[in-house]
Amino acid sequence: MKTYIVGKNASLSARSPKIFRYLASKLNIPLEMYPKDISNKSSFITKLRELSNQDDFHGLLITNPWKKLWSCYEENHPSIRVKSSGVSNLFWIDKRQRNRFENTDLIALRLILKRFNTENVVIIGTGAMYKTIKLVLNKKVKVITSQYDSTIKNKSRIFRDDESKVIEIFKKSTLVINATPCGSLGFPEMPIESSLIAFLPQNCTVLDLVHTHSNLIFKESCSYNSIKYVNGIPMNNIQAVINFKIICSNYINKSYSYLYSLISKKLIT
Repeated sequence: MKTYIVGKNASLSARSPKIFRYLASKLNIPLEMYPKDISNKSSFITKLRELSNQDDFHGLLITNPWKKLWSCYEENHPSIRVKSSGVSNLFWIDKRQRNRFENTDLIALRLILKRFNTENVVIIGTGAMYKTIKLVLNKKVKVITSQYDSTIKNKSRIFRDDESKVIEIFKKSTLVINATPCGSLGFPEMPIESSLIAFLPQNCTVLDLVHTHSNLIFKESCSYNSIKYVNGIPMNNIQAVINFKIICSNYINKSYSYLYSLISKKLIT
């Protein structure tokens, strides 16, 4: 079978493809994965239609999902999670040959966020992940918007006029979630000044959904200020396992918990 990783700078070295290959090898599934780079929503839809017409196509992972993408595709069958969030990160053709879309980020986040105090949540970023988090929490949350500064290479920073506001928001937070790609390889640095971490209360947790961690400013700043830091690897692992089970449903009947136990025994970086 074949599946694809589709997105800007799509790579087989990302975490989810590694998990797919590892699980396929453990379960003897004949899996072949192919990265397909795309530049915009139009080229993505074209690629989607092209792949879905191939006889050996089973599904694809969407590495940078666009809002409302599924609605641009004819005869789509989005899940209730995709309809409610407007975001999908998985496309596949089911046993009835229907075009299906799912938001597995939402499923994984719902499991992960149960572990934290979500009384006062601050989200950094306003993209697709922000919408998903807000839907999972089903409550009003504080949002910090980052601004890309083209005058400084690879630097994304908070609006200067908002710094005092950010400090006041941070002082009351119980959970800060980085929902931007900042910190990942090829993306700008952390979207807030590291010194602002000092204003977080000691009972606050920082959940960094970036899972490649080529930039450790966020983690180091939390450690320096004795703030609990949690990376996005568990959330990404859960999401990858869900994606794998959906796409490989014709080959396996193992439970999600069994599949997760397989990768829990293996350090995947």
